[in-house]
Amino acid sequence: MDICRVCLNSTVTLVDIFAKREQVDQANPEPCLADMLNEIAVCHVKLDDTFPQHICLSCVLGAQNAWRFKNKCESSYKQLIAIKEQQQQKEQQLQQQQEQQLKAKEEIVCEESKIIEIKLEPLEVEKETTTQAITLKPYKCGMCSKAFADVTILRVHKKWHAEIRSKAQAAVAQVTRKPIEKLQKTVKTKKEIKKFRKRTTDTSDRPFQCTECNQGFFKNLHLTRHMRIHTGECPYECPYCSEAFYRSDYRKRHIEYEHKVTDPAPKLRSRRASK
Repeated sequence: MDICRVCLNSTVTLVDIFAKREQVDQANPEPCLADMLNEIAVCHVKLDDTFPQHICLSCVLGAQNAWRFKNKCESSYKQLIAIKEQQQQKEQQLQQQQEQQLKAKEEIVCEESKIIEIKLEPLEVEKETTTQAITLKPYKCGMCSKAFADVTILRVHKKWHAEIRSKAQAAVAQVTRKPIEKLQKTVKTKKEIKKFRKRTTDTSDRPFQCTECNQGFFKNLHLTRHMRIHTGECPYECPYCSEAFYRSDYRKRHIEYEHKVTDPAPKLRSRRASK
């Protein structure tokens, strides 16, 4: 039968479908035409069957194009599947990384919360102890904020305040004697000495008076500074030793004479400012 197996047309140029073909691309070899027809359509092409064993040139080109198109679709589909799998793997890896980061953050938060709880526990204990101490120590000092459980201890504490006050008054007396002695050397007559003493003792022109010794002052600042003599408060500490003073100029003089520091001192703070 000299007709084409596909188009059933009689033609002079026919090609054997079982013959070996020359390979254009050695890397991707192509099968014979019979295998191409079996892959493209359900033709059931077999060797030595009763049907024609040849096809025309136009059908050869159609079979080749169809087989190539089919293989191209299948290969591109496989590539797309591989790309999709890679993307899914990347997404899974990102999700795992995010989950690990969230777990790490949760662990850090848990540790911090545990630390905070550990820190809060002693604070609660301190509060309880302070409340207990307030109930156990009803006797408070009027000069400071300390409290005591027994009256005798409070009396001893008040004596300590009185000793500090007396020491401060003695120190002030020593400091104030020197300028009076210098003035007495310069003054020649007794009248002028009496005028100077009147000027230092007269408090009629000084509105701010001390409640402890009735000494007057021109400014409230001077009165507050003077009250430290009675209370024993010394807020100005020496940065080079443990000495403290109730006036900043006394501290400055102490630093110059005792520690031999004549350069401008750094910014010195009082106890109140540091608190």
